[in-house]
Amino acid sequence: MLSGEKRAPSHILLALATLLHFAVDGVCAANLARYAWGEPRLEPILFYFGLYNLIAFGGQWAMGWWLDCRPRHIAPSLGLSPLLLAAGCLSGPGILWQTVFLALGNCLFHSAGGSLILRGSRNFSEPGIFVSSGALGLALGLKGFCGAVPFLLLCLAAGVALAVLTFNIYLFAASASAFTVSSSAAAASAASAAFVSASALASSSCLVRS
Repeated sequence: MLSGEKRAPSHILLALATLLHFAVDGVCAANLARYAWGEPRLEPILFYFGLYNLIAFGGQWAMGWWLDCRPRHIAPSLGLSPLLLAAGCLSGPGILWQTVFLALGNCLFHSAGGSLILRGSRNFSEPGIFVSSGALGLALGLKGFCGAVPFLLLCLAAGVALAVLTFNIYLFAASASAFTVSSSAAAASAASAAFVSASALASSSCLVRS
């Protein structure tokens, strides 16, 4: 824990982060799988899957370093991730930009979510619980268990809730025993509402296109 930070209510953060991990990997896998099913050639599939992995996972070290230096950016990163994933669900910009948006959203979430859980962990099992749900979302997304939109809506709900809670607890908690909702936390809620509105528009467009 950093100096001056309040330990978060681990069970709430862990539940939200684990749910969000499931949804993030699910929406990315579902979108990439949808592209692959409609692409008859192997070469472009390998290229876009490789590009996705390069950005989403190869970029985590840089994003993790940045969040270590700027822990106040953890909550905004958690709020921004679902918005990038929503942009990645739109086929209009083309598969290249879809891949980039999905990969950036994934990279932001894994780095910010992992940082959040590690900062608040009381034991070694909590990071393991957080990581475990991603594999399930990935498998269901690639298998086409459901479309990208259900995963995305789950991302929006869990992502905004986690961002608001994190913003309030880690940055503007006034008490060491219980967090209070300050004016700054209210501002964070308003910003998160803006994220929801913009992402809902993207989700609506995705529903029309699918």
